[in-house]
Amino acid sequence: MSQFACPVCGKNSSIKLYDPDELEQDLKVVTYGSTGRGGIYVADKTSILGQGDPIEQAIAGRTLKVIKMFLETGSLKKEQLRKELGISEKANAQEPPNETRTMNFVLNVEDRFELEQYRKQRAEEKEITKSLLEISKLCSCEFHLTDELNLTMQIIDTIKHDLELIEYFEAMGKSKRDNVLRRINSKDPEIQSLLEVLASIPKRKDFMEHLIESDFMREYKVKSKHIKHHES
Repeated sequence: MSQFACPVCGKNSSIKLYDPDELEQDLKVVTYGSTGRGGIYVADKTSILGQGDPIEQAIAGRTLKVIKMFLETGSLKKEQLRKELGISEKANAQEPPNETRTMNFVLNVEDRFELEQYRKQRAEEKEITKSLLEISKLCSCEFHLTDELNLTMQIIDTIKHDLELIEYFEAMGKSKRDNVLRRINSKDPEIQSLLEVLASIPKRKDFMEHLIESDFMREYKVKSKHIKHHES
């Protein structure tokens, strides 16, 4: 069976079975959850169309390049494009008055902070979801969605992976660890106690942090001060 590679996403699809009219006119982010037995299921499917998400901008930019490619090869005509977009060939191309352009700029500046905050929250949410999915590999659990469509986890059994869980959380910064643990709960008192332990363990120090606190570094700092003192 022959296939073609989509010029937008690169995914291979069957030429015979491909029917673009059956595709939904939307852009959705799909989050998968683990069943705890090696299987997965769709935990969340949310539309991000028109929300300024970076992946939306990337796909839109790529789509423009694909349209340009089809125009250059003659596969698509400018008249077709104008008709599809509802653009008249004699449309007034004059620029808007200066006052309008200034007002648009002011509104964009006022909204920029809110947009950046939203993008930051989206990035944090993706990191939390990624962490929850990784944690699900170390336990038997159930995923749930809050009213705000945020993913939460209920741990049923750690399957003797307590040490692995501790090591995983040790590598996290405190802020990220707190955000992840807010999404995890358990009805088992022992597991709930483990979650409390995970919240209190200190972050594992990396090589540079150990070096800074080492005797070698302390001696180096003392010698440096001594040399500077003599030079002065």
